[in-house]
Amino acid sequence: MSDKNLRDDMLKLVQYKILFVKRDYEHVFKEVEELVPDNTDGASYTAWKIAEFIQKLGKDSEIKVPKGWEDYLKRKATKPNQYTEQKGPDLWLTGIPEDDKKYLRVFYEVMDRYPRERFRYEEEQIKVLKQIRDNLPAWSERLPAVGDTILAVLRRVQRYLSASELRTETREPLAAVRDSLRTLEAAGQVQRRGSRYGLPEW
Repeated sequence: MSDKNLRDDMLKLVQYKILFVKRDYEHVFKEVEELVPDNTDGASYTAWKIAEFIQKLGKDSEIKVPKGWEDYLKRKATKPNQYTEQKGPDLWLTGIPEDDKKYLRVFYEVMDRYPRERFRYEEEQIKVLKQIRDNLPAWSERLPAVGDTILAVLRRVQRYLSASELRTETREPLAAVRDSLRTLEAAGQVQRRGSRYGLPEW
């Protein structure tokens, strides 16, 4: 019995075929194999593959007109070459009559399953956290110097500045500026008005 279960988070090797089942014009299109990472169901997968197949039909179609379809497509067309395109000796399928798309079917089978690797995002997050951890001692040692720079800027400009403006003036990382401002505010060396900081005597 063929495996049609797509309801898991494993990487699935799926083999599928698009079928056209209209009487007298039955046809099996080229078999395709693909890897499916999604946790989905048969109905959703079938709808996806049919929509994908229809989208592939067009000026750049790589699907040849099946044998015996030439007269059928001409009878269905309301204008010349509506569903086909001649390229050299070959006739390519560029569409299917709208009312006959209901005859499209999908046969698929899960051939194998493979465990998926964990998201690289998690690995990158761990790497970033390690870098932050390694830089914490150096960061904390620089805070007094950042604080001195902030005080010098406030004395020079003689007005209240936001943390973002102080970052621009000091050319220090925004996080370092904010940490220093908290320390300076707690020590009474700066005071805050809304989101801006200045020296207490102003």
